[in-house]
Formats: sequence, structure tokens, C-alpha cells
Amino acid sequence: MKKKILRIIMILMLVLMGSAQAMAQGDKLKKVSYAKSGETLKGEQLYSRNRAGYISEQADGYAIYPWIIYLENGGTVQLELPDGQKHQVGLGKHSFTYHHGEKMYIDVRVVSYAVPYLGGLRLQGAVSGRDNVRLEKTVSEEDFFTYTITSDADLMKTIKINPQGGYDIDGNLGIHAALTQKFPERNYEYALRLPVEQERSFAAGVSVSSLKDMAVQQGLNPNDFVLQIGLDDGEVGSVFSEVYLNQARYQRKTTFLRILDKRQKYYTLKASSNDEALGTVEPATLTVKAGGEATFTAKAKENAIFKGWKEKGTGEERGTPVLYLTDIQKASEWTAVFEKKAEEKYYTLKASSNDEALGSVNPATLTVKAGGEASFTATAKENAIFKGWKEKGTGEERDTPVLHLTNIQGSSEWVAVFETKPEEKRTLTVKVEPEQVGKVLLNGENQSSITVKRGTSVRLKAEVVDQNYEFRSWKTDGQVSLGKQNPFDYPVAETETVIAVFEKKASAPQVGPVEINFGQREALLTWAAGSATSWIVKVYQGEQVVFDQEIQTPQLMLVGLKPGENYRYEIVAKMSGKLPSQAVQGSFRTDQFDVDDSLTPHLKNFSKLERNKSFPIIFLDVDPKDFSQGMSVEAYSQDAQEVKSSLTLRKDGNIQWLTLPEGNAKTLLFVLKSGSEIRYELTYDLSK
Repeated sequence: MKKKILRIIMILMLVLMGSAQAMAQGDKLKKVSYAKSGETLKGEQLYSRNRAGYISEQADGYAIYPWIIYLENGGTVQLELPDGQKHQVGLGKHSFTYHHGEKMYIDVRVVSYAVPYLGGLRLQGAVSGRDNVRLEKTVSEEDFFTYTITSDADLMKTIKINPQGGYDIDGNLGIHAALTQKFPERNYEYALRLPVEQERSFAAGVSVSSLKDMAVQQGLNPNDFVLQIGLDDGEVGSVFSEVYLNQARYQRKTTFLRILDKRQKYYTLKASSNDEALGTVEPATLTVKAGGEATFTAKAKENAIFKGWKEKGTGEERGTPVLYLTDIQKASEWTAVFEKKAEEKYYTLKASSNDEALGSVNPATLTVKAGGEASFTATAKENAIFKGWKEKGTGEERDTPVLHLTNIQGSSEWVAVFETKPEEKRTLTVKVEPEQVGKVLLNGENQSSITVKRGTSVRLKAEVVDQNYEFRSWKTDGQVSLGKQNPFDYPVAETETVIAVFEKKASAPQVGPVEINFGQREALLTWAAGSATSWIVKVYQGEQVVFDQEIQTPQLMLVGLKPGENYRYEIVAKMSGKLPSQAVQGSFRTDQFDVDDSLTPHLKNFSKLERNKSFPIIFLDVDPKDFSQGMSVEAYSQDAQEVKSSLTLRKDGNIQWLTLPEGNAKTLLFVLKSGSEIRYELTYDLSK
């Protein structure tokens, strides 16, 4: 029998501790449920397994009854099985089978779980903040609560437990109740139970006031005592806890409720001076609520100092003039202690430099009252550094330039120690970029670095080694430009690197072959840019100059030319830092115009157009008489199904700039309008 009881106890202890692992093999649980009497459990609320699951549980150390239902205050609960079976089960062990595709097994144990109530508040778990009840602490699964009485109305609250099928001993409905002085300690043994008639009265409810009377009858403090209440478990008589170890294994599950009577009390506090000639206190008397606060202030007269407060009887001391008392729980009397001031003393402090040529101190002399403070500042000159302060006589040292002395109790003399600053050296390194095309001379010497005194200027001179290169500029290794002067003097402030930048000489600019495209009234001259950055272009009709400008693009549009005339041109290429090229000359005659080509854009091979890249469209041979309201141009792309999409044109003089987007465009369409009237529609195949 003992083995059976111990097994059940260990299972219950395991569940309420919130663990899925028992202390011994064969005690593990699969499911834990909580319910109230009269409830129905079904579906996923049930725990069942097939034959294989049952055997596997036994092999894995699970309990024979791996499902426990904790039933609040006893009673019964209904189990509704998937095949329609309904079973009303009470405290104890129960086993059922049903068919659900295969034979399923249910093994469950129902245990009474004591839950008392304080007024409408359920004393179970982490409950606080209602009906003036708060959770004091939780030890294992036992519930410890504190109820504080702050008014007479709080005495009318009732403590009640509603047993439903509890273990009935001598007609007490299975209720267990006891009063004790304080919360149990580790080795606590349960208190003696109340008389049967008093235990039974908890089913209807016992007022807090009645509990205080019961405490007086047992010789307990009615203002601070503990109620222990729960239900007997008639089957094994066990408590589900490890808190009390073996001493509690055969007791019942209970809840502990501490009753504290803290209805308002008042206390008188007094304060006085030890000598009215030296100081006073305010106020002299205060009446304060229990748990309240109070403040007294001590004021010393000019000839005195405040030393502290002392409580009569206890000897407790406080050091500040303002005596601040909190959570007052008794009457008390305090004395402010004053003493006559001692005669004031003054001391002379001096400071000096060990070498005025290296540094100075300020001030040189100070007169300070005993207990006061003083500061001296040491300042080093440019050629020196501050090493520290040293007191004459004692040898005490301080290392900060500002000497700050506190609580001065004697005269003293301090010396600021300075030393000559050591000479600082810095290294300048030079490099050539690209390597080996040139060299750098440092102060006339061919060397890669030089170490000098900080701030010294070093002359840098760049010289060409590879005649295909020329010097361009200086820069630091941090890419800071130092200009183009060569040679130049560089002050060395830090250890760093300077780079001489060389560039390959550029070839002289040239004018590439000139291509001429004609319309009926215009000519377009185009040539290769090469290395040139601008061009001087002159166009002559006979000896008359019709165009003379420097342009930035290798293209020239000539308009308004006369038919049947000879024209000649000169183009000179230019480049910064280089001589202009030789003039390229050529000529053309306007009778070369193609009269039959009524309108020709200057772009023939549309299949080579790059998508998403802007290109120019120039319309030649446009007769102004066809566009009396001015010419406007619209551009479209068409796919194989002739679905048309509008394209954006940007006009720049006589040139229209167009960007052909990505897509399946097959043709390009231009519409030329005079006002709203269409004059020309030009279509170009993008695949040719």
C-alpha cells in the first residue's frame, strides 16, 4: 500500500510543479487537466492512445494513469468519448476503451484540488489587486496570500470553500481548516485543526471578523495571523508538494491566507534642542498616521554648528539638519545636538615655477580659511612641458596642471616642475606615379625619404626620366592636391608621403575625314573628334566668309545656302596645352543637292540604334512654305501588330533628340505638322 501511495504522490507533485518529468522511472505524465465539477471534457480535451502507444508509454517510464484531472473542490466531471460514450467520473482512477478506427485506451486519475474564495476573489495562482488581496509569495505549488484590513468594512469579507464530494469526516464536509501565527517555514508541521463545527462553517462562509475572534480563542495575535484551509483527500490523504519534504507527504493540499489588521493608527513625535542658546528645532511636536511621514528641521545659530539628531531611548542617530522619518509605526522623541563653533583659522599657500623660462604658475599666493579649498594653475611655454607639482617638505606630488587642494588644515608651498620639450622629428617620404617614369629630389638629393625637425621646409623637385611622360601635379597619399608648382617648398608637420604625378604626353590634335550630307537647302559636315576638344571652322562662298566660329562638337549644320554655288571650308583642331592642327580644307557645290529626295532625315541605318540611348534626328530639305504655322514633330514606335506608342522628342535648334526604349518596336514613325494639319508621315523599318 505504501508503494501505491508514494507513486500517486510523486505524480501529483510532478504535475503541480509544472514539469513533464517525474523523479522516478514510471511516474511521467502525458496530460494534465483542470476542471470544475459538472463540466464536460471531449475531443482534444481527452487523452487516449492505441495499444502500441500504451506499450510505448510503459517502456518509456510513463505512469499507468498518465492523464490527471484536477477537479476544483471535488465533485464529478463528464467524459464524452468520440464513439458517443459518456462517463460521469469522480475522485479516483478510471479506465475506458472505445473504437475510433482502432481500439483506443483511456486511463485517467481524478484528484480533488482545493480552491478557497475570499469574497468574490478566487485564491488560486498569481492573483492580486482585487478586494485588497495581493499575492505575498509562492513556494512550490502552495499558494500564499496576504489580506490587509484597512477599514471596518474589510472585516465583513468572508472566506469560503465549496466542497463537492470531499472526504467527509464526522460530517465536516471534507473541509480542513487551521489557524497559526505565521507562514510556515521549511520544517513546518501543520497546525491543529479547528473544531469540526467551525471547519464545517467555511462551506457557508466565515467572516474575517469571526476569524479574528477564533485567533483570540487560540491565543494568537488577532492583528497578524494565518488561516490554513483546504480539503481532505480521502483516498491517500496527500499534499502535492516537495516544499515540506517527508513531513508533508501525507498531509492535505491547503492554501495559506495571512490576515493583517492595519486600520489607521496615530503616533506623537517630538523634537527638541540640546541647547536653545546654540540652535532651535521646528516643529516641536507632530501627530502622524501610522505608516506616514514626518519632517523636523534643526537650525544652528551663528556661534554654533549642528552635529546631528539622536533618538531618546534607542540612541539612533541621523546626520542631516532635516530629519525625515518614513513609515512611522511608533511614537518617538528626537534631540538636535548643537556645538559651539571653534575659533576660525587661516593658512597661507604658495606656488612657484622651478624655471620661469619654461613655465609659470597662477596665482603665486593664497590665504585660505581652515577647511577651505584652493587652486593653482601651471602653464608651460612653447618650448617646455609640464611634469607635475611637488610639495616642499613632504615631497607629495600631483600630476595635473590645475592643483586643487581641499579641506586645508595647514600652510604649504608647491613647486610646478617644467622640462624643456624634446626636439620632435618627422619623416617625409616621396613617391612617383606611375613608378619609374620620373624621380623626386629632396633638398637637391635623389632620395626616397628625409627625416627633419617638425615644421622644417623641404624643397621637392620632380624630374622626368621617361621622355614620353611629363610632370602634372603633387598630391598626398590621402589624395589631397598640393598644386603644380615645381619645385616647391613643403613644411613637414607630420610623418607623411607626397606623390609626384606624371602623365603621358598627348599627341597633337588632328581633324579626321570630313563627311558631307546634303539637302536641298542645307549641308551637314561631320568629322572624327580624335584627341581634339574644339575646332575653328571657316566656310567661304568665293572670297566671302559665311561662317567663322570655334565650336565644341565635331559637326556643323549649314542652312540657307544658295543653289548652284561653290563653297569651301577650313577646319583646325585644338587641344589644351597643344598647338593647333594643320587646317583641313575641302569644298562642295550646291548643285550636288538631291532634288528628287523631297525630305530626308540624316540617319540611314536605323537597325543599329541603341535602346535607352539618346540620338539626334535632323530633318533636311524642309520647305518653310509647307509649314506656315511652324513645324512640329511627333514620334511613335510600332510593334508587329501595329500597336503605336508615343515617344518623347527633345528639340535643340535644328536637331530633334530621341530615345528609343526597350521593347518589341518594329518601325519608327515621324509625323510633321503645320499647326494641327499633317504635312508629312515618315516610316522607317528598324530591322534594316
